Amino acid sequence: MTKMKMNSASKVRFRPKALSRRDFVQSCALGALALASGPILGCRSAVPGGKAGPTGPANRTINLDRDWLFGGKFNPATQEAGCDDTAFAKITLPHCVSRLSWQNWDPAQWADVWVYRRHFQLPPESKNMRVFLDFDGVMTTAAPVLNGHALTPHSGGYLPFGYEITEQLSPKDNVLAVAVDGRWQSVPPDGSPRGPAAVDYLEPAGIHRPVNLRVVPPVFIRDVFAKPVQVLDADRRVEVGCTLDAAVVPAESIRVKADLRDGGHIIASAAQDVRVAKTGEMAVSLTISHLGNITLWEPETPRLYEIVITLLLNDKPWHDYRTRIGFREAQFELDGFFLNGHRLQIFGLDRHEIYP
Repeated sequence: MTKMKMNSASKVRFRPKALSRRDFVQSCALGALALASGPILGCRSAVPGGKAGPTGPANRTINLDRDWLFGGKFNPATQEAGCDDTAFAKITLPHCVSRLSWQNWDPAQWADVWVYRRHFQLPPESKNMRVFLDFDGVMTTAAPVLNGHALTPHSGGYLPFGYEITEQLSPKDNVLAVAVDGRWQSVPPDGSPRGPAAVDYLEPAGIHRPVNLRVVPPVFIRDVFAKPVQVLDADRRVEVGCTLDAAVVPAESIRVKADLRDGGHIIASAAQDVRVAKTGEMAVSLTISHLGNITLWEPETPRLYEIVITLLLNDKPWHDYRTRIGFREAQFELDGFFLNGHRLQIFGLDRHEIYP
């Protein structure tokens, strides 16, 4: 892949020092929330292409799929913030670097390094918040540069990846340039080193999945894993593990609450008070029990429930994270596959992610 100069700042995560209560309240949007002014709670998109995030209070997702510029084959000047990109082609994601048809595919059309650019501005509500740049998938290696700061390249066309870009952002125009390497590489989907003739599929280069900005509070829920346990027993429960990511140390303890919901109805809950002692990540575990009459997931009745994890300070929500689960027991035995205690015949489907 074409070599690029890496800015040292791109290798350092955003790790601000711990704040006093006074500084926390004065400088941080969460501090304002702690004083019950609550301007973040109604945070919604105010820019074209943005949308309200699916994860509730103090969270926002801004979709960047529109208004990209495709510059063709890569040269180093195209990743400079001041590059003249007025002649670049305007495109919308997902995008492929070459024109495809049902016949006469030639891998030489995409086996090169290409460049994409995207200009964007942040809404005023993002002040004092943390901002993440998320790619759902780029074929095959992506080397992003934001406002002249090189971010760590990522290889693997099927995997999502992301960066915290809080420190690299500009208050006005931001320029994201992405070099995309579509040549054969020993990373998924690598196929055969003997070339396209030795494989039964082709994976053209390009940014083939969505790109988003996530705006979150300085302390937020990074991820959640909810696992139903002993679903066929009367004492069935849900074991919930979540990861908190803190860029500041709040003076108060934080309450983490987990709800199992069926639509607008809360079936059962669990809560725990946690103290954030230092910046970085910390794990929190909760168990939701006393579930009552839960409907099991079956192919004929694929019933799903929602798990909502909420961070609260002084009984006011900072951030929440939502995921769906189904209650089912799946086991492979010598005589077949069993779902919820009864044998089920499985039929497969082969899906290739490709266009057209």
